[in-house]
Amino acid sequence: MTTALKVIFLVMHFAGIVGLLVGVTAAMVKRLTQARAAVWHSSTLMLLSGIGLVAVDSLAKDDISHSKVGVKFAVLLVISVLAFRLNRGAKTAKDSGPTTPYFIIGLLTIANVLIAATL
Repeated sequence: MTTALKVIFLVMHFAGIVGLLVGVTAAMVKRLTQARAAVWHSSTLMLLSGIGLVAVDSLAKDDISHSKVGVKFAVLLVISVLAFRLNRGAKTAKDSGPTTPYFIIGLLTIANVLIAATL
């Protein structure tokens, strides 16, 4: 049971990573306005599925690196706040916003993947 839940949350987490990277790329390269919502929804998906992964691991009595979880949570929280501000701060529906926050979100997403792989 916990293995199936872990796989489901892991697939959702990876989908969030892909959505974030695609949304950031679309916003920076193509200047697509829909990328704001994609980045916000993907960051929320990553945050919620990450919490679900930690909960499933805790239920299964697996060994959890709380320092890694804390760092990843902090990085995802910064990503989510930036994405929320981009989504709410656009002047018009045709404005995709400045590219600098998207660049920061992309770098933080890659850093989050590297933290998961190395720590």
